[in-house]
Parts: sequence; structure tokens; C-alpha cells
Amino acid sequence: MGRRLGIATAIVAAALGTTVVADTLSEFKSSLTGFYCVGDEIGVEAFLFGEISGELRVFVPASGLDIAVEETSSGFRIVFAEGVAFLTENDDGWLFHASTERGPIQATCQHLGEVPASIADSIVTTFEEFSTSEIESIELRLNEALNDREQVQSQLKNSLEKIKSFELERDATTKALKLTISDQEATIAEARQVASRMKLILDEIDESETLAGNALLKSIRSKLLVLAMELDPSIEVPIEFIGYQPVASQLSMCWNVGSLSTDALRTTVKLEVEMYSNTMPRPGTVHMIGSSGSNESATLQAFEAARRAIIRCGVGGFDLPEDQYERWEKLIVTFGPEGVFVE
Repeated sequence: MGRRLGIATAIVAAALGTTVVADTLSEFKSSLTGFYCVGDEIGVEAFLFGEISGELRVFVPASGLDIAVEETSSGFRIVFAEGVAFLTENDDGWLFHASTERGPIQATCQHLGEVPASIADSIVTTFEEFSTSEIESIELRLNEALNDREQVQSQLKNSLEKIKSFELERDATTKALKLTISDQEATIAEARQVASRMKLILDEIDESETLAGNALLKSIRSKLLVLAMELDPSIEVPIEFIGYQPVASQLSMCWNVGSLSTDALRTTVKLEVEMYSNTMPRPGTVHMIGSSGSNESATLQAFEAARRAIIRCGVGGFDLPEDQYERWEKLIVTFGPEGVFVE
């Protein structure tokens, strides 16, 4: 911490509102008692005690203050409007302590002994020069503090600008998100309208006689129904579709088309199979009830691949609603270029 001059003096001056010029020294007797004090609250301070017109007074060279004092058995007592200060001697030396409205003040002091009045002027000059140097140092530190404050204000301004920019970006993002949600809601509404129209078409297909025996049309119907459900989950799906579609998916995975010839791949075969109530097929009941192919050999090859798929997948049972056994006691399965369809 740098040394400071005149803090205690400033407190006393504020209390008394009284200053004197340096020539007050000439009014003192031939000698004065001097003290040099150092403390955190007062910095560096000098006190000169002497008599003027029979009255004991203290002179503070740093500021020119002249204050009446009382001599005590252990030192001096200084009374001023803001409080009381004491300069007392103990085993460790001299101690300056004061009680003021602003808080306590303490400093350790060195007794300079008798100071001839003839050299008091030089003491004043020395302290004035020291005070001037200290003031310049304080001004320098004050300027540095002001510069630091300006830097902090600049940084704060930049931070506020960044926050404002972030808020603008946030508002723009929120607005874009709201527009996106609005667009999604509009898209969902349009999808539901499309699904509703598709459902009407599917209902017309269900009522049409052309659906019977037409595996391709049934396959298209199934795919359209899946799409309609994806567009609008609220669409009521026929029970037979819910029950048979998983079976068709299972059979598709068990159907080994890699073993078929080109002609067999182009052949469509329709098989009928009786089912156990535990959802497993009766292997001996699998038989062909219809086909469309280029030749008998290709048809037979396609039938055998389809039969093996039914038996292989049926070992673990099919994904069927067991409480609706009367609906799937017999299944008709079509294998062809369009895929697998179960009815």
C-alpha cells in the first residue's frame, strides 16, 4: 500500500473548518516537540507541539492546521468537532489513536525530540514537497482507475450488445419455429384430407367385385391402407387387415425367392392352409387352389417355395389374434411378383 498524507488532517479540517498559514510557526516559542506518525488510515503525518500566547497547540505541517490541545500525564489530548484524538506514550513508543464518526484511526509515532523553530520552515517545505509528490501519485492512480473504469464500461457495453444480438437471434429463431409448427400443422391437416379421400377409394374397392381373386389389386389396397394410416392414425382399419398384414410380412421373410427360376419368379400361386388355434399351420393341409404361370414346371417350383415358407414361418406360430380364431381358421395366401398377400 502506498503512503498517504493528510487523511487524519482532512478529517480534522472537515470538523473544524480552520486552517492557518505556515508563518504560524513564527508565533511558537523557540522550540517545538515533534512527532512523525505512520498508519493505514492517516498514511504519513507530522505533528509539532508548542505554545502560543501561553496556550499549548499542535501544528500539522502537511496542511497547516493549528489546533488547541491538552497535555495529559501520558501525552496529549486533541479535541475537535468530529471526535477526540490522543497521542500517548507506552512501553512500545508513541501511539496516535482517534475516535471519529467515520471510525477509529490508529498510527504508530516516532518522537523527534525538540525541534528548533528556526528549522520548522524547512520541515514544512519537506512535507509540502512530499505531499506534492504523493498527490501526483494519487492522481496517477486515480487516472489509472478511471481508465480501468472506462475499459469495464466498454466491456459491459460489448456484453450488452452481444446479449441484445442474442435476443434478436432468439426472437428470430422462435418466430421461424412458430412458422415451422404452423406449416407442420397445415401439412398434417392436408395429409388427413388426403387420407380421408384415400379411405373413400379403398371403401369403393372393398365393395367392388373386381377385388375378388385379384392379388395385385389386394396388394395395392393393402399398401394404400398402410399409407392412409401413416397420414392419419385416426383412420379405422378393418380387423382382417390388422390381423393378416403381420402374417404377410412374416411369410415374405421366409419366402426364398433366390431358389426360383426366372419363370417361377413370374408365376403367381394361391395356397390354402388350415390353422391350429395356437396360430400354427397344419402342414398336411397346405395345397394350391390357383395359379398363373408360363409352364407347369415353373408353377410347381413356385408352389414348393411358397409351401416351405408357410411351414417354416409357422413353426413358431403366426402373429394372429388368438381370440378371433373363427376368422383365420383357414388362410388363403398368394405368392407372386407383387409380393405376399393373406386373406
